[in-house]
Amino acid sequence: MKPLWRQLFDSVEQNAAPLMQDATASPAFADFMKVAAKITNDVNRQGEAMTRQWLHMWNLPAAGDVSSLKKKIGSLENEVRSLQRMVEENQRLQRETLEVAQAAFVDEIDLEIDDNDADEAPVDLQVAS
Repeated sequence: MKPLWRQLFDSVEQNAAPLMQDATASPAFADFMKVAAKITNDVNRQGEAMTRQWLHMWNLPAAGDVSSLKKKIGSLENEVRSLQRMVEENQRLQRETLEVAQAAFVDEIDLEIDDNDADEAPVDLQVAS
């Protein structure tokens, strides 16, 4: 057997359900809900405007200010990441260029030393007896 509170609830629901379904299915109810939603939105908008004015009067940021700053910070973070990648790529290219230049310089010095050795007269290392 169901508890007494449940029996009471089921009884009220059985009697009220058809009336509620008819009422909520009517065009008048739909119109009422549209007007109620519009009034609610208007009241919320006015409340937000008043709150924003009050916060600005005290030099405090409102939700819109914070949202705008978050977007700007996100954009700046993206730009910094992009610049960081460019700097890293530039540094890599500079290192590679320096390595190539150093290798070419060493090769040039080796060639000059070899050329100088060929130009010199052979040294006689015999010991006089």
